Amino acid sequence: MVPLLDGLDAEQLLAVTTPSPLLIIAPAGSGKTRVLTRRIAHQIESGEIRAQETLAISFTRAAAFEMRRRLSRLTEGPPPSCGTFHSLALRTLKEHARLTGRPMPRVIDSSDNFLRQAIGGAHDSQPIFQEIVRARAEDFTAETYSALTAPLNATVDLKAAKTAFARFDNLRRRQGVMDLTDLVSAATRVLRNGDSNAFRLRLGAKWVFVDEFQDLNRSQLGILEAWLGPELGGLTAVGDPNQAIFRFNGSDPSLLTELHQRIPTLNRVRLRINYRSTPAIVAAANRVIGHQVANASRRGGSDPLFEGHPSKEAEAKSAVSRIRELKYLGVPYGEMAILARTAKGLESAMAELNRLGIAHTTPGVSTLASAPTTKRLFAALRAAGATITEVCDTIEAEIANDPPLPERAVLSRLHALATETRRHEPELDWAGFFEVVQADRSSSADLVNLATFHGAKGLQWFHVHLVQVGDGMVPHRLARSPENLAEERRLLYVAMTRATDSLTLSWSPARSRSRFLEGFIPPSATAMAGESAAKRQPRPPHPAERWRAQTARARRIPANLLLSDSEILAIKRIGATSDAALQSCLHGSLTATSALLRSELLAALNR
Repeated sequence: MVPLLDGLDAEQLLAVTTPSPLLIIAPAGSGKTRVLTRRIAHQIESGEIRAQETLAISFTRAAAFEMRRRLSRLTEGPPPSCGTFHSLALRTLKEHARLTGRPMPRVIDSSDNFLRQAIGGAHDSQPIFQEIVRARAEDFTAETYSALTAPLNATVDLKAAKTAFARFDNLRRRQGVMDLTDLVSAATRVLRNGDSNAFRLRLGAKWVFVDEFQDLNRSQLGILEAWLGPELGGLTAVGDPNQAIFRFNGSDPSLLTELHQRIPTLNRVRLRINYRSTPAIVAAANRVIGHQVANASRRGGSDPLFEGHPSKEAEAKSAVSRIRELKYLGVPYGEMAILARTAKGLESAMAELNRLGIAHTTPGVSTLASAPTTKRLFAALRAAGATITEVCDTIEAEIANDPPLPERAVLSRLHALATETRRHEPELDWAGFFEVVQADRSSSADLVNLATFHGAKGLQWFHVHLVQVGDGMVPHRLARSPENLAEERRLLYVAMTRATDSLTLSWSPARSRSRFLEGFIPPSATAMAGESAAKRQPRPPHPAERWRAQTARARRIPANLLLSDSEILAIKRIGATSDAALQSCLHGSLTATSALLRSELLAALNR
């Protein structure tokens, strides 16, 4: 068993031990998942809560699966139920159907096709689409929406939206289907019933822990109140208002920022230390958001780079050139990412990577999930509506047929995942398991990551290059209201804090720099930096860089741990050739603490 309070800083310790109800404000890189799982395990161990009456909720199945895996290592006996709002609502509805003997409706992933059909060729169909999506997230039905005297979005035609919402509702009723949004509302109605079945279902959720609380919508708040009662006494919420970037999906950050008004007895703990990123990256992100969000615990690291370029192509070449340079210095491609506000903003970088034959991927696209063997297997599992136990049996039968070696490797990984998933979530079906497979990152392929700012949420890389950080894209040209502009600023903050050690922000054309970057560097210097970056060729490595790359490969040490970029910059700046001069440049790396490594580096510098 892991000592549950060991290794926590003072604020983390307070977050683990403070009584519920509790709100933990956890900035990027502050170790929130560690704190949340330690808190759950500590309260179970101390007898404050019981695992069988506890729910831990994340917004993705992959995050919930990881939480369950951590809790399995931290607790004795079966860990508490971990899942998404949707999966736990579905479990509630299935159990209610079993208790009452009523059939479950057919559940589909999305009703978007029904909604588009209902809207038809209406004028400004996209705003109406978004209006109904938002209304459903805020727990409106077609009936309650029809009573509104003004739309949620002032620019939407209310009459057209009401007509489309009613038509959408009728289409789905005729088909007898329920989507993921319906699950939460339907489960809430079941739990609020005054009968004995609802009482039995509520007993399984006396203590609820919610991650990413800033992404909550009002429908999800409703099911929390149905489980815990309106006072929400058994709630632990973890979130960060500075990472609230999903308002377009119906998320309501005010549910976090105003939680103390809803719960007068709410305790609050704020985590203030970023353990992920270097001080310069943390400082730059704080500056973009406009206040001191967190302090860095790490030392060293180079300043972020800001580059303006004459064209998208020049910008892409500079981004890929930096990635190639870092690869030579020992940073794996898989530890580097190019991010843009939209998928279209990534096209030039993707073209440049393709031109140079550098393989790349998108977060959320799993090598295992896209393998032909996996696709063939899941086609059969879907047709059979297989349970997780039947998934395991099917994979075992396939392996028993002695397939070719490449196929066997895929099946073996699937079998290991399926076995672990069945142990953690024995009621899962093939669809839930496919989400686990999609989140798998076990591939040994070394691929550069391409993602949108939204798609990068929750991830991190050694080096991150943000492209197209110009006005019209960041903030997006359609973001005009103060609320939307504030969210665009938070979105840039989230993207910047994905970087642990190296960060570049660039834009094109050279004079289009985002207004969010005003005050970082003079516009003229920005343009000149970009023009020179666009023209530069990969430079010859400095002896310290060459030594770091060779030594890291030979000793199988991560290059940045052997010698940091900031230490190399210091060595270059003073031209260190003596041991005393070299020691003055070193702080925190393995070389700084090893006389043998310092002597090897010194020899390389004096050749």
